[in-house]
Amino acid sequence: MTSVKIELQALRIIEKNFYRSGNPLGIKTKSPAEILGISRNECRTILYTGQSYQLMPYVLRILSIIDKFGKLEKLANLFSNLNFSKLIIPKMENRFYSAIRGAANALKNAKIDFGVLLNEPYDGSLYYDLGMDHIVDENEKIIRSEFEKNKVERIITISPHSCYMLKKVYSLDVEVIHIYELISNIKCNKKAVIHDPCILARKLGIVTQLRIFNAVEPENTGKNTLCCGGPIEILFPQLSLQIAKSRGNELISAGLNKIATACPVCLMNFLRAGFDARDILSFFSGDANED
Repeated sequence: MTSVKIELQALRIIEKNFYRSGNPLGIKTKSPAEILGISRNECRTILYTGQSYQLMPYVLRILSIIDKFGKLEKLANLFSNLNFSKLIIPKMENRFYSAIRGAANALKNAKIDFGVLLNEPYDGSLYYDLGMDHIVDENEKIIRSEFEKNKVERIITISPHSCYMLKKVYSLDVEVIHIYELISNIKCNKKAVIHDPCILARKLGIVTQLRIFNAVEPENTGKNTLCCGGPIEILFPQLSLQIAKSRGNELISAGLNKIATACPVCLMNFLRAGFDARDILSFFSGDANED
């Protein structure tokens, strides 16, 4: 079976998963309300995760399985028969959820009132990255409907992909802002090598706002940042892994083994490549392991 057929097969599965559950993996993710242990209030400003951080532990597990299959035929069989909802989430789950908890804490410290959606829709970024325009259009309708139903007026995003989709791709009558535009005055004494996500740095112009910790700068930083290996993980897993390893090695060559980034996809790729990586927001989570 050719690689083109395998890629088309993967795209078909992603499309079916959208119609089944509204996200690329066809699973029910935890809402931010569940993760934060709160219920939505009547605040017209919401903290929006776009399901990005919730889906990444599953993607990490899927890729670890794919890494065990060397032949294209076996990979095609895997995509055909794997039930993503039955996957066991790895222990790295907390690396992603702590970013959501950290975001909530940072907003509270900045005295910004916010609510969350009990039925938060997926941001649609993977469909956009893979050129699935018809699914992007349908996903936009779902997002618009949910925002209108909850009378949302302002959205605080934490994922670069969510911010880009809501601000640049969809036509929504709401204010969209990235969390680092609101909390840039909050500082912490954590130290790590910083990796600027491509979308934040180059497409959204958010660079200096990320420096809210003791950031060690690598050779290629800010708007000159290099790719983490995303978002081609599912279709080209080995190429993605090679890119992640190359970028990760460059980062730690700056003199510190701990990497900090501001994107769930970047975080997932560096963890998959074996690096000690965290999300910057997790520094504010209060979790014991985010030291």
